[in-house]
Amino acid sequence: MIVCLQTMLTLASTLNSTSATRYTYGVSFPLQNYPNTGKFTYTVASLTTAQPQIIFPSTSTLYLPMGFVKASTNVFISGSLTSANVIRLQAKDTLFIKSNIVSRSNKSVLQEIYTSANPDFSIISFSQNCIELNAKELIYKDNNFNFSITDEDDNVLDLNGQDVVFSICCYEQNNAMELMKQDILIKNISKLMN
Repeated sequence: MIVCLQTMLTLASTLNSTSATRYTYGVSFPLQNYPNTGKFTYTVASLTTAQPQIIFPSTSTLYLPMGFVKASTNVFISGSLTSANVIRLQAKDTLFIKSNIVSRSNKSVLQEIYTSANPDFSIISFSQNCIELNAKELIYKDNNFNFSITDEDDNVLDLNGQDVVFSICCYEQNNAMELMKQDILIKNISKLMN
């Protein structure tokens, strides 16, 4: 609630200070007595000309905390505009560790990390609890492996001088399950042929 209030005040102040027409903007969200939609409603007072627009170029990331769609133009109707999406105050929801150790593609995801439990600018700690479920086949093309950490839009993250440490666990996969499947298949085929 406090974060939403601070964000609303900052957004209203920014809209008011950057308004070329000197309109006065307000930002609100549903009160506790109403169903919380997670969306902001933007209002503008003292309209003397056409309805204003909030435009997000494709290079902007401001659409996320304001609750709009990337590369969109959003027009006020009768001095009011409600965000199309729920506002997102977390800078990054998902991080990806990518490496050519698991694929020849530059989209090679070695591990995904969901950051919702970590506030912005905090240390992200992650431990893989189910190694088998997230195992990837290693590629032995050469001895030069590259690693990168990206966001969900495939942007390489700037760690701003902070360190990153991760470990890679390598093991030979047990093929017992495959052998059991083959054995069952052979027995079933033998039964059908008899």
